[in-house]
Amino acid sequence: MTGSRPTVLCVHQGSERYGSDKSFVAAVAAMRHKAGWATRILLPGRGAIDGLVADAALAPARTRHIWVLRKADLLRELTIGLPRNLWSVGRAVADLWHHDIVYVNTAVIVDFLFASILTRRRLVVHVREIPIGIAMAVIRRLLVTARAQVIFNSGATAAAFDLPPFIDRAVVHNGFDLPAPPIRRAGSRARLRVLCIGRLNAWKGQEVLVEAC
Repeated sequence: MTGSRPTVLCVHQGSERYGSDKSFVAAVAAMRHKAGWATRILLPGRGAIDGLVADAALAPARTRHIWVLRKADLLRELTIGLPRNLWSVGRAVADLWHHDIVYVNTAVIVDFLFASILTRRRLVVHVREIPIGIAMAVIRRLLVTARAQVIFNSGATAAAFDLPPFIDRAVVHNGFDLPAPPIRRAGSRARLRVLCIGRLNAWKGQEVLVEAC
């Protein structure tokens, strides 16, 4: 503990500046500036997210290797990368003992899930994705075995994981700033313009948008 404030380690799987990165920084800023908690950020490396952290008036992040489950790297991570990943699990065990709360952003950070299973110390996992195939089976089993407290970014994500009743969970939608009202130019013809920003993946639902248009 830092005084009477809980210490919260906030772990993120990337160092970019996309949607999950922005939501992560916004969540940490709320913990720090609104709840008054003592927050620390852990990232796998330096990158564009550092600018978001600085803009939110947060302390610079610590960096080290984090075991992130990615299908493309699965074989390498379980063979030549295994010693480094086991070292990362050991570091995660120490982090769980030295912080009051560990908040893990996205479910693909598996070293902290393994560490939670080993120590029986709970962590909060913010699930923002719907994995498919073996990745879903592995992550779901780790969440259940660790008895993690889970935050889902949507009802669809929660339904896809279908966690058992004894797992604490909540659905918290991502916040956003409302755009300014559009300016209609005199004499312009009414026309609907739709902009979709995101990766083209089967689970993103772009085909639903196309059908709706």
